[in-house]
Amino acid sequence: MQSVNPKARLKFILINSWYDPGKEGDAAKALIDQGCDIITQHTIRRRRCRCGERGILAFGEATDMASSRRTRS
Repeated sequence: MQSVNPKARLKFILINSWYDPGKEGDAAKALIDQGCDIITQHTIRRRRCRCGERGILAFGEATDMASSRRTRS
């Protein structure tokens, strides 16, 4: 990351849960409010990230989200 942008910084919020949509949403909002412009998350369920609604790029890992068009649990 820093080889591409030396000013880039990594921030994270640990929610101490594998699945808690409320805490996940709160953590994403807090990161966005702190100026984050890209969000990533560990995904174990097919659930759409809503960061795009605030103009933020987002992606998950561990679950194929390519065909997910709506929120699923």
